[in-house]
Amino acid sequence: MSESPNESAVPAARVICVSGGTSGIGAALVEAFLAAGDRVYTCGRSPRRVAQLVDQQGAAVAAGALSVLTGDVTDALFLDSLAGRIRADTGRLDVLVNNAGVIRGGGYLEESVADWRVTLETNLIAPFALTQVCASLLRSSQAPVVINISSACA
Repeated sequence: MSESPNESAVPAARVICVSGGTSGIGAALVEAFLAAGDRVYTCGRSPRRVAQLVDQQGAAVAAGALSVLTGDVTDALFLDSLAGRIRADTGRLDVLVNNAGVIRGGGYLEESVADWRVTLETNLIAPFALTQVCASLLRSSQAPVVINISSACA
């Protein structure tokens, strides 16, 4: 059986977005997706951690396989700009990993209401908001996937 001219033996790279991909589980996911040949977008709040990831993954950044943005997932304008960047670059999103989260030391009874609000905004509301702003990109994928990573704090 012969291959038609429009078919490729190599599947197209998936387009992946991992929130909170500058440390921990998120950074490991970014590395794994890059190793699989995927096009990865990620973000983090800490400019220092963003710079570290860019340094560690310099070849992937230079090749256009990795884009790392500095921003806070609780900021609606940042989420719009992240989705806008993916839309402008690829026009679709195959996998969204809602991974960004905060864990504060101490127990719930010791945490202030203000700190608890930050935890809820980051761990609960931000994944919903990011999924919502990426919905049209996910609809453009042939097999979209949303993965929500959570902790006991959400």
